[in-house]
Amino acid sequence: MRKEIKDGFLLDVETLNMIKKDHKIILTLEESLKYGGFGEKISDFYSTCSEIKVKNYAFDKMFYDEYDENKLFNINKMTNDNIISDLSKM
Repeated sequence: MRKEIKDGFLLDVETLNMIKKDHKIILTLEESLKYGGFGEKISDFYSTCSEIKVKNYAFDKMFYDEYDENKLFNINKMTNDNIISDLSKM
């Protein structure tokens, strides 16, 4: 199994290449920051593969102090409705 370390993230390249064979859309959802996070590494991995579309969902880089979870997900477009809408446009 070929692994690759990319900016501190361990990627299973063999599995990511297998996913390419049967999938055209890849979504990543993470409870971390959008930029510099795992989703960005997945986007970068598939960036040379024109038949794969990648959409990342994560929080914008901000300081979140005392927040309502639902509002936070709405602000960052991480709700079921937003994700389904995005998928239908891909």
